[in-house]
Amino acid sequence: MPAPFGRPVPGPPVAPEADPLLPDRPPREARFAVVDVETTGGSPSEAALTEIAVGVFVDGHCLELYEQLIDPQVPIPPFITQLTGISAAMVAGAPPVAAVLPEVLRRLEGCVLVGHNLPFDLSFLNAALTAVRHPPLPHPRLDTLVLARWALAGQVPNFRLATLAEALGLDHQPAHRAASDVLATAELLYLLLDRLAEHGVRTLSDLQRSPAWARAVRWGRAGRPSHP
Repeated sequence: MPAPFGRPVPGPPVAPEADPLLPDRPPREARFAVVDVETTGGSPSEAALTEIAVGVFVDGHCLELYEQLIDPQVPIPPFITQLTGISAAMVAGAPPVAAVLPEVLRRLEGCVLVGHNLPFDLSFLNAALTAVRHPPLPHPRLDTLVLARWALAGQVPNFRLATLAEALGLDHQPAHRAASDVLATAELLYLLLDRLAEHGVRTLSDLQRSPAWARAVRWGRAGRPSHP
């Protein structure tokens, strides 16, 4: 049984060995939870969360948008404050991550988890869960970075979220803040899924069965630029 939230213990994050299977249903019928985190650095072994947002979407509509600043309980480097605008003063009095996790998990229930460069967000979320002796997230998941590599290969200079938002003329532009990046990622998600539907992708499970999906995943694992 997981320990109660708020009782952190040391230990590295534990990731699932393989991505869970996506449901065999049309994307427009799926319930997506789009997540984004801001942090004090690039690795959960050396850095902590400063902000999280979760948007719940069905058929392109945002049913709920949750955003919360988090006290990282470690200093925020100046370059992070310059990048995100999140300062020590902003997070003073914000809850620690353990207090936020129940709200996050409630919104993820029954959803396909989505993010841009999702392994980055998952690494921090699973590290926080592991610290309170909770299992890592088991949800089926979609990475819009992988989808973009598949749907937009050769059409954009890179696959960063900001580049894609500008190139595709998205209404929502990312700003290295969790809520704005969630909205941009969700808009990108539906645009990419609609494009892939033109090439025979009718259900979410069609994605994982496609050789093109496997190639896009391998592309990222081969070390090509993939940071959002």
